[in-house]
Amino acid sequence: VAELRAEKAKDQGREEMAAAQRRMAPPGSLLSRFEAACVSLSREEAEAVANAQSLRAEMAQRIAAEQAQREDRAEAIAAEQTLRAKRAEATSAEKEKELDVLR
Repeated sequence: VAELRAEKAKDQGREEMAAAQRRMAPPGSLLSRFEAACVSLSREEAEAVANAQSLRAEMAQRIAAEQAQREDRAEAIAAEQTLRAKRAEATSAEKEKELDVLR
C-alpha cells in the first residue's frame, strides 16, 4: 500500500511536470508527446504493480485454504482411526466376555 501511494505521488509529480512542460511546448511537439507517453507508462506500471499485489494476495488466500483443507483431512483421518481403535477394543471386550461365559 505504501509503495502504491509513493507511486501515485510520483505519478502526480510527473503529471504536474508534464503539464507545465506541455503549457510551454507547442501542442503536438515531440516533447509533449514524449511526456504524455511517460505519464501513460507510469499509470500502466502502477496498474501492473497493483495487479501483481492483488494476485499475490489471492494466491496467499488459496494457499491458506488448501492448508486448512489438509488440516481438516488430517483431523478426519485421526478421528476415523480413533473410532476404529475403539471398535476393535469393544469387539475384543465382547469376545472376552463370550469366552468367560463358555468357561
